[in-house]
Amino acid sequence: MCYKPVLVNLGNTTCHTEVPSNTPKAPGLEDLSGKFVIITYDELPYVGQVLKVVGEDVQVSSMRQSDEKNVFMWPQIADIIFYNKKDVQAVISEPEPANSRYSQLSIQDWATFRTARGKMWGETEERRGDEERGERSGVEERGVEERGEELRREERGVEERGEELRREERGVEERGVEERSEERKRGARRGREEKMRAEDESDIRNMMIAKFN
Repeated sequence: MCYKPVLVNLGNTTCHTEVPSNTPKAPGLEDLSGKFVIITYDELPYVGQVLKVVGEDVQVSSMRQSDEKNVFMWPQIADIIFYNKKDVQAVISEPEPANSRYSQLSIQDWATFRTARGKMWGETEERRGDEERGERSGVEERGVEERGEELRREERGVEERGEELRREERGVEERGVEERSEERKRGARRGREEKMRAEDESDIRNMMIAKFN
């Protein structure tokens, strides 16, 4: 008996691919409850434990750092407040007890904490630099405006002095015209007086001549 091949139509064949149930999911906001995190508040990083998640906010109980060392402790009065999810910088492992009171971060988490602190300080310094540059720019602008106002005052002073000089020149010209007019008047009076004296002398001479004749 010989084998006879059979044609199979694979066009309607459906392929089912199942994703294993143990595939890890990316941690979301709802997965943070109970986790230890590095959060930022007032431009500084803190270590704390997420107590619950409410919408876009997380409630965190924060630890207190001793100086700038890798030493953290729970405060006597719990520091519990809500943070926005954007304030969560990283998820870390639970701090390891150093003694009965203090705990410390793992080497990797401590590096993450220091990186967050350096980043926040760098951003703060950059903002401060921008503010200082803005203040200097404002001072320079005010200085330019003040110098411009001084120049405008000087220009107004020059114009006022020029106007005073022009008024003085007009006064000198007017006084010169008045003086020349007065001189002409005095000259005319002297001419009339001399003419009258000459006529009087002529009359006297005529009278004397008539008398002796």
